[in-house]
Amino acid sequence: MAKNKFQIKREETYEKLIKVGMGLLCEKGYSSTTIDDIASSAGYTKGAFYVHFKNKEDFFFHLLSYRLQIRKKWPESEEIGNQSFESLESAIRQRLETLFHYLIDNSGWIMVYIEFYHLSRSNANVRFRYREMLNQWVTEIEQFLHRLQEQGLLSTELDTLQAAHNIYAMLDGMLLHLSLYEEKIELERAVNMVMRMLH
Repeated sequence: MAKNKFQIKREETYEKLIKVGMGLLCEKGYSSTTIDDIASSAGYTKGAFYVHFKNKEDFFFHLLSYRLQIRKKWPESEEIGNQSFESLESAIRQRLETLFHYLIDNSGWIMVYIEFYHLSRSNANVRFRYREMLNQWVTEIEQFLHRLQEQGLLSTELDTLQAAHNIYAMLDGMLLHLSLYEEKIELERAVNMVMRMLH
């Protein structure tokens, strides 16, 4: 069924609030960004904000879901299940290069992610959502590793779950170093680190 003009406009408003809000959070931090900031910077009133979100915390959770949908394109992009690679190293390089474009474009996000958790860690629902996000990250990485095993590029004896956890931890560390110390993320260094994890 085709969407009517109202539905299209509503979705456009939602997406603009999400994108503008994410940029503001990365620039100013969670605590320093107000609902007024998000609404006015997107070109809307606070009323438009409250049509979509209950409060700033609800907005943050919507933002987590939005980012997840974008990130899910990483393991599925270019139909890796049907794609043949020359080697394990070329497969890892291609995946990391795609992922790094996403992460570097949003490099300030990890500090917002940490700040929100610090402010809300007494909330059991927040702790559950964060654990859920970790599990989703690890699952996506493990699915990618399984595809490499199916293509004969990776040993079937590899503990893919542990390897996925290790790769996630490496990526988190690189993002923290980028945000805290302005230490540039180097693709070849990351490729070499992952290759060592997988052997």
